Amino acid sequence: MNGDEIDALVTKIVLGVFSTGFGASLATQDQESAIATGIGALAAIAYGVYKHWNMRKVPETATVVAPKNLSP
Repeated sequence: MNGDEIDALVTKIVLGVFSTGFGASLATQDQESAIATGIGALAAIAYGVYKHWNMRKVPETATVVAPKNLSP
């Protein structure tokens, strides 16, 4: 695994752990579960957008080739 993969894995684990504790003081268990799931999903989406903004994704094993001179 490279650094980006490890970062994504740690982020998902942390969001999963914290999302279970968001609804700890609410009325019913069903409401707690629904709210915690919603907050966790929104946090994951927001962080994913932030983390991947203006990125160009290529395979890890991609080879970079210098462009040829395109002038006529």
